[in-house]
Amino acid sequence: MLSFSQFENTLAGHFEVHDKQREKFRMRLKQLQRMGCPKGANNRRVTRMAYCPDHLLETTFVLELMQLGLSPERAIGQVRTWWDWLRTAFLRARDSSYPIVIAFTQGDFAGLIKLEGDAKPAEGAPIIGIDPADSADQLRQSLLALTRSRGSVINITDVLTGLTSAMKKADIESAFVWAATEAWRLEVDAEGRSLDPRKEK
Repeated sequence: MLSFSQFENTLAGHFEVHDKQREKFRMRLKQLQRMGCPKGANNRRVTRMAYCPDHLLETTFVLELMQLGLSPERAIGQVRTWWDWLRTAFLRARDSSYPIVIAFTQGDFAGLIKLEGDAKPAEGAPIIGIDPADSADQLRQSLLALTRSRGSVINITDVLTGLTSAMKKADIESAFVWAATEAWRLEVDAEGRSLDPRKEK
């Protein structure tokens, strides 16, 4: 678990927030907390909150989407909608030796895509691995998804490496923090699909 100071330092390190901008960044985190991000943060009965990996990643993904131009409300909603899928992408990034990204379609950003009950999340936000060993056709398909004119991309591998580096600079043991995400592999989403990418067919 992280204190608020460790939580802030990790996020500030990942997003390369300069000292002159730290107070503004801290106020942005407080604003997100008042809006309920991360989940459970806006509990007035808790005077000193401890932050787990879920809180750290939820806030990171919200801030990443805000950098892409989404409002705080839309970014929080987006992360809540795709939370299980984002966690699967994160686990895949931990397992992979090549970059993993998630590509949101513009229609999904606008809230226009409604997945049917048996639809896979990949239909609105595919997880893409950029493996040099892939065939030319597979790489072409990945490139098409990444350069879609009406889509936005989060590099999950960059999130993992950026947060890990920021924790190291803040003297936080990242291996201990990330070990907690291993429990996600035992969970399933609302449709009963495992979050563990190793179990994908």
